[in-house]
Amino acid sequence: MKKNYLSGCMLISLFSLSACAQTNNWNGTYTYHAFLGENVAEDKILIKYIFTLEKNKCVVASQGYQTDEKILCYAEEAAGSLAVKFVSYEDGSTKNIYDVEVYPSKSTLFKLTPKKSALITTWEALAPDETHSSGEYFKKVGN
Repeated sequence: MKKNYLSGCMLISLFSLSACAQTNNWNGTYTYHAFLGENVAEDKILIKYIFTLEKNKCVVASQGYQTDEKILCYAEEAAGSLAVKFVSYEDGSTKNIYDVEVYPSKSTLFKLTPKKSALITTWEALAPDETHSSGEYFKKVGN
């Protein structure tokens, strides 16, 4: 009985370490500069997305045209892709500054999938606009 318990603990530890090692490959900073056209005043609609994943940090920041927010997140790796999921806004609320719950708790904001030398972003709950579904958007810029 004691031997089975120890074996089980060792297997769980090894699984946990391998999961951490896999996620660590994703650690770093990713950016995407979205150009979404022009408004009626011919102002360029630009939004910069910065996704940061570290050991104890997962943040998606967006700054630009009528946008300035930070989303706290968590990431799950499955089948070679990384799913970035909503936790809350920077202030801990699940509602934005207009008191609207845009993203359901634990909803997938987007997924990242390596494909050859590219990184494919599949937009889900978070999408710059309705024309975005998947493609080469986020680029890794730092560790």
